[in-house]
Amino acid sequence: MSKILSLLMLISVFLFCQTVLAEEILVDDFDEDGLENSIGGERGVWNCNDNDSEQYCEFEITEDERVGENGSALMLSYDLTTGTNYIDGYPGIAYNGYWTRLNDIDVSEAKNLTFYVKGDKEDGFTQTLWVELKDNAGGVSRFQVRGVTEEWQKVQIPLNKFPQIKDRSSMYEFVVVFDQICTDKEGVIYIDDIKFE
Repeated sequence: MSKILSLLMLISVFLFCQTVLAEEILVDDFDEDGLENSIGGERGVWNCNDNDSEQYCEFEITEDERVGENGSALMLSYDLTTGTNYIDGYPGIAYNGYWTRLNDIDVSEAKNLTFYVKGDKEDGFTQTLWVELKDNAGGVSRFQVRGVTEEWQKVQIPLNKFPQIKDRSSMYEFVVVFDQICTDKEGVIYIDDIKFE
């Protein structure tokens, strides 16, 4: 009888662990260099005008800054200053950022989007930025991240804070946006461990 009870307890623990693991989806921990994230989706940067070389966003995978003792993180170098006007009421300000494809993942069981973020002390950084989610049904929704500092901190955003996302069963893209809300118009931001939990 005790062997059967022990076996049932082991099965229960295994099933519980499988459920917990299934509810967490790692999009990218940036431990692999290249143009693909941890779920095989493409990643890259975008600019409001590729012909305007004054403004830009560039990305690099770096081991110099990371969450934990091993691995790498995403380094985003951005510059919003330009002689061209792109945003009414904000002369000389552009917009750009980073994107990564979500490869149609189903996050309907997840509650939060989480990631780690920090700014670069030497190069400066914005304390405020946007993160954006897109689904495959055309839903696009933004959330303003505030309070970025020189230290790593975990950002946890409830998915209900993205109200225009209508179909969580098929997600399209995660985007970081630098625009007129940025407190510093040029600088460096680090991001690590993007997950749905």
